Amino acid sequence: MTEPSQYFKGRTVQEQMNEVIGYVDVRSAEVATTAIAADVAQVHQDMLDADADAQAAAASAAAAAGTLANAVKKTGEATQSIAGNIAVSGNLSGGVVTGTQVTVPDPANNTDAANKKYVDDQDALLVPINNVNAHAVGLTGNQNPIAGDKTFTGTVNCWKTGLPHFTGGQVMSQAPPSSNVSTTMISMQPIVNGVADGHSANLNVTFYPSGAVELWANIMGADGNLHKVSLADGRNYT
Repeated sequence: MTEPSQYFKGRTVQEQMNEVIGYVDVRSAEVATTAIAADVAQVHQDMLDADADAQAAAASAAAAAGTLANAVKKTGEATQSIAGNIAVSGNLSGGVVTGTQVTVPDPANNTDAANKKYVDDQDALLVPINNVNAHAVGLTGNQNPIAGDKTFTGTVNCWKTGLPHFTGGQVMSQAPPSSNVSTTMISMQPIVNGVADGHSANLNVTFYPSGAVELWANIMGADGNLHKVSLADGRNYT
């Protein structure tokens, strides 16, 4: 706009005042337009900023919802299935919580946890070391009775100071017996392919009602039959 002072040269006062008023009006309009434009621009920018903030908040909320959906909830869930390995760097507290017990399955690997029943079942299979003679034939100590048939695949040695001896007992209802009672004390048979052969030599004892005892042997003869050979007959002695 033209410098205002030029309007005061060679004019009446009214003309000069009219020119000044016109100038002020135009200038005021220009200033007002500039201010409004700045305000509008600021409002527009504020709107853009608010929209960006809203979009960021929505994205953050969506991300949080996704994370929460894939997280272990502290409350509000009756049951939760957790897949994959979980590494715990601190202490893991468990046990009974409001009537709910932490359930551990039977272990399958060396690093698996074990439940109480599994441990109890395994303990029941163990032989207490402080009472081994109650469950097995011990290396020391007297044991009686040792029941069941025992098969030895190696040599049975009897090392004893003095005369070693083997004792065999025959269970009877009365002594002397009411009828002859014979028992095999020692039986020797060849084992062919893991099976006892029918040929054998036996050392036998017979208890008689008179109280006499006979020691005799069954031996295989050249005819293929077992024959009784009396070694000592107590009935011949009075």
